[in-house]
Amino acid sequence: MSRTKKILISVFGVVCMLLIGITLTACGGGNTQPSKESYEITYSDGEWYDFTNRTIRQTEGEIATFTLENEPFIQIDKVYANQIECTKGEDGTYSFTMPAEDVLITVTYIDAPEILEARYGMIWAVAPSTITTAKEGDSSFIANQNFRVDFGEQGIYHKINTEGYLSEIEIISTNESVIPLSAISGVNSTDDAVIYECYFSIDLTQVSVGTTTLVFIEKEHDRIISKTINVVPYGEAMPNELWEVSVTVDLSDIERTEYKDKNFRIFFSDESGEYVYGSIYSETQFEDFIWEDLEDGKITFTFDYNPDHKFTVDVAYEYYVEDFQDYRYNNFTIDRGAEEDGEVKFDFNGDNVEVSFNTSNLAEEIV
Repeated sequence: MSRTKKILISVFGVVCMLLIGITLTACGGGNTQPSKESYEITYSDGEWYDFTNRTIRQTEGEIATFTLENEPFIQIDKVYANQIECTKGEDGTYSFTMPAEDVLITVTYIDAPEILEARYGMIWAVAPSTITTAKEGDSSFIANQNFRVDFGEQGIYHKINTEGYLSEIEIISTNESVIPLSAISGVNSTDDAVIYECYFSIDLTQVSVGTTTLVFIEKEHDRIISKTINVVPYGEAMPNELWEVSVTVDLSDIERTEYKDKNFRIFFSDESGEYVYGSIYSETQFEDFIWEDLEDGKITFTFDYNPDHKFTVDVAYEYYVEDFQDYRYNNFTIDRGAEEDGEVKFDFNGDNVEVSFNTSNLAEEIV
């Protein structure tokens, strides 16, 4: 046999072996198993949480893992891989078994419980839990609610941004359909180089009825406090307690006949600096009376009283101002105040004016 024939026979043999191998494989005659397909994992990022250590592709049937980190003012509710709820492990890790399809990771969350104090004693100094929408016709100058924060023993440096507000402060509303960020003013302070207290306000003409969490972030020392805020319709804000109190005005010592034809007014004012606009009681309550209304020189009125706040009482008489073509009130009282447990005396040019609580009514709490 010639060498050329031997080569042709050898080549023919190799081709036959390849064809036999292909045929056996196609018929299942081999031992190899088909490999499972891998699929992609996509993560739906959120504003107040982040994914780390993410598995971005995994084989069907294998375990995929990732870590979820969130801000302290929200609380993670559920985490899903498509419609499958992921299993939560330690240190914020989650896992799931990879299905035979691409997966989208989604998160649901709720607002976390209030954070009322941070390191070094940073607290809410004034932060009502309930505020109201604006009264129809009121401007933002009138319809606004003030908030204050006390930094405790660790102040911050007075750094301001281009708008003139404190640059190391950020405020977040977790539900902007209730309190949009546009309604929250910049943060300011009356302190100089080092700030231990600051304030901001909310424009109530921009808020809507509902609930949100207000978050105050101090960046210099990485501190956060939060407050749940309920927005209710104007006139429905209710303090924790409200009492009815009786205030007696005693004008029996006034001998001056020029007062006896005057119109009088008693002012009962919340001077705490913590009054909530739109409360069920007015910041300044008042009643009018004339001399003929007095009995033995006295008259008693009933007012709404918040025992957590400081109130003052003023008694005044009406007089006409030619320059303004209008009436004004001139207070009898110089020292102003009211005490829960007794009588307060005022003095006006030697004429004693007595204003006292009827303490028997202090226990009548309005429900």
